[in-house]
Amino acid sequence: MAEPAEKNTKLFLLLLAVIFSGIGSIVLLANDKQNLNTLLVSFGFDPIASGARDIEPEANRIKPPSPVILMPERLLQHQANPPLTFRRTITRSPLQICSELQQRGLIDAGWTAADLGELAWECSHELLLHARGDSEDPEGSLYISVRGLQEDQVSSVRLKINFLSGSISERVMRKAVDAADAILSAIGWGADPEALEHVRKLEVFEIKNNGNRMSLFREHTEIPRYNLLIVSETPAGEARMSKKSGRQIWLKAPESSN
Repeated sequence: MAEPAEKNTKLFLLLLAVIFSGIGSIVLLANDKQNLNTLLVSFGFDPIASGARDIEPEANRIKPPSPVILMPERLLQHQANPPLTFRRTITRSPLQICSELQQRGLIDAGWTAADLGELAWECSHELLLHARGDSEDPEGSLYISVRGLQEDQVSSVRLKINFLSGSISERVMRKAVDAADAILSAIGWGADPEALEHVRKLEVFEIKNNGNRMSLFREHTEIPRYNLLIVSETPAGEARMSKKSGRQIWLKAPESSN
């Protein structure tokens, strides 16, 4: 009976030796063999070389080349005349718009009902511009109108520039730019240098965005006539526009020199 007990004791001691040797090897080999090297040095032996490679200094590293991104040449060119942006709507009331234009001398009456067919409300005025020293034949004229389908709704704002002398007049042109600036201010848009530059150069353009249409175009007449037109395309207005030409509706004016 003594032999089995002795064998069990030896087996137990062997297992303990294996366990403690495993734990010891882990401790000695930890931290990249730093504990083992400390023990070897204390007994006078040379340390074991570390398996980790020396980290190269940041300054000596070769940086990879920067990526090359090819872009179209047109995107890198500076645009002398950037395109117009148009993100605004007419938010001021007809009474406010007509009142401000009246204070600036561009409208002679307030917002009133008018017999203009579908465009039942308006305030408008024609400003005659005479040459210096000439009180009879006007050099040109400006026709300003604000119209609406309903009493509380602005449907269109129009500035018509007439060069009645037959040639482009600098004086009429200055008055037209001032009037266009006043109109943009009255409807709540403030300064718009790009749009005014188009008017100053009489450059035809048309912008449609955000429920509005803004355009400058010339009429097909012998006398130079240009129209700056701002149209608020409301649902009711769009329904009417689908039946008729937009310009025939918005540009209808009283019988005059307009």
